[in-house]
Amino acid sequence: MRRLRLNDVRTLGPWIWICWVLGMSAWGTLSFLFFRQRSLNKDRIPWEEPFLLLGNHISAFDPFWAGYGTKRPLGYMASAQLFRHRFLGALLGALGAFPKVKFVKDKESMATLHDIYAGGRPVTLFPEGTRSWDGRTQKILPGIGRLIKRMDARVVFVRNLSGHLFHPRWAKYPRYISLVLDYSEARTWPPEATVEEIVADVQAAITIDPDDEPPGFAWAFRPAWGLPDYLWACPSCFAWQGLQVDPKSSRHVVCRSCEARWEVTAKGWLERDEGRVSIARAFDAIAEKYGETPCVDAARFEEDGVILEGHDVSVGSVKRGSKEPKPLASGTLQLRADGLVLVVDGDEVWSLALVEIKAISVEFLSVLQVRTEDVLYQVDPTHESTFTWSWFLRPWRAKARGDTFLPRLPPADSTHAGGPGGSTAA
Repeated sequence: MRRLRLNDVRTLGPWIWICWVLGMSAWGTLSFLFFRQRSLNKDRIPWEEPFLLLGNHISAFDPFWAGYGTKRPLGYMASAQLFRHRFLGALLGALGAFPKVKFVKDKESMATLHDIYAGGRPVTLFPEGTRSWDGRTQKILPGIGRLIKRMDARVVFVRNLSGHLFHPRWAKYPRYISLVLDYSEARTWPPEATVEEIVADVQAAITIDPDDEPPGFAWAFRPAWGLPDYLWACPSCFAWQGLQVDPKSSRHVVCRSCEARWEVTAKGWLERDEGRVSIARAFDAIAEKYGETPCVDAARFEEDGVILEGHDVSVGSVKRGSKEPKPLASGTLQLRADGLVLVVDGDEVWSLALVEIKAISVEFLSVLQVRTEDVLYQVDPTHESTFTWSWFLRPWRAKARGDTFLPRLPPADSTHAGGPGGSTAA
């Protein structure tokens, strides 16, 4: 067993070091009982030198899963949204986390990152910037290439091959699933390497195929609960919000329109007599049907310009440093080609142009945030999921700004026989 480095005690301080030791012990117990975590190739991880640990982002537990295999105390960057919760923020800070405001330049967090690395400790980062909804690796943010090149940093990659199935972002309950994490050799890039080359290498190194099944036994409690929040249309007939949890079985979803019925498995598949399809591929079929700039009702869009509409939607603004949003208004929220409009009793009481939006994200506890240059807005829909709103908002915002929109990488193999209702290979 590797000896603990005294330098870690000096650089961390006794309080954080003690929290790390206790946390590692507790996490080891959880890993044995619930996660069944296997860390492959962990002997490749440097023991003395600092490095950036870069991984795919599929769960709120990622920093702990990835860090546990290193057996070293790491610093890790976490969303500033998490630190708004008093006890959670205190716990994360005690375990070595530091806040980063998403999608904006945060000089304070960058300074903290550099200080930790310069002090000889590893730092964990997730270059996708946000968690995946179905395990598919998303297109990483280009800033990671500039950061690695500027720091001339040593990098270790970790791919979590099955963590997206433990508690899918859309699911109400976790599953009992075997976790497999794979670590790479530490690597650096020569001075002549371009930012684009580094970004491409990082993308390739952390990408996984969500259709690969994890080994061993898997079990799920109420596995269908929450899935209609993600699959916002029926994967068979594509009826808008057609999918619902079967009232007779919490393991099945059924379409209100065509009555198609699937069993939701713990390993991420929709199964029926005609065959099976992964949840990721089922979503692909829905996304393809609704198009690159999705619209609920094309006829209505032509008539009055409404792309998506939600009733009983609340909008608030959040000042930086504050914990709760300041309510602005509640009513019918409409997404139009040029902006968001909140309507109350037929009057437009609030609007936001899409060209002003700098970032859209779904944060901890499924909080939808829309950020402009000066204001952070929080949108709370009642009848649609925050994922649905974010999925519709992103391409229309990109179109309004003249940007290229690529929400995530395509599947490893985009062809499968018969579509969502047909047969597909295991």
